[in-house]
Amino acid sequence: MLGFTRWYNHEHKHRNLKFVSPAERHQGKDTAIFAHRTAVYTQARLSHPERWSKNIRNWSLPTEVWINRPAEDAGQSTRREAA
Repeated sequence: MLGFTRWYNHEHKHRNLKFVSPAERHQGKDTAIFAHRTAVYTQARLSHPERWSKNIRNWSLPTEVWINRPAEDAGQSTRREAA
């Protein structure tokens, strides 16, 4: 189990964390990683604009990451009644 936990937190790049590990995010390394990616994509687009039909990928940081997001208002039902 320890091997899996280490892999998951330190090696596995999470899609919802824009492909950084939880450890990189927790340690603040994600900011430098995203800045580097943005620079690489920008340079690639400038070098070969014919390969790009849109803007570069959005490498901005997610503002929140949840495993189990709490309900916005616990007293409010999330189910809608049919009209």
